[in-house]
Amino acid sequence: MSDFVQVLVSVDLGQPGALPRVVSALQQLGFRIDQVLEELGTITGSGSEDQLDAIRQLPGVSSLERERGVALPPPDSPIQ
Repeated sequence: MSDFVQVLVSVDLGQPGALPRVVSALQQLGFRIDQVLEELGTITGSGSEDQLDAIRQLPGVSSLERERGVALPPPDSPIQ
């Protein structure tokens, strides 16, 4: 199995009951759920590279994005 990557799963809230169905399906796939942001229709967590295509195909999933890190220079850096 490949390494786990942090992702954001967006759910189509226009489909009644989509969010709990997607949460359940993700759990069955072995996806590690960190947060369910109900108001935003977003689920954060991590899954293996092998799972990402299957997650994109789940009914109710509108998109899947890898989380991106942001690095800021230290306060004493000449570039701000």
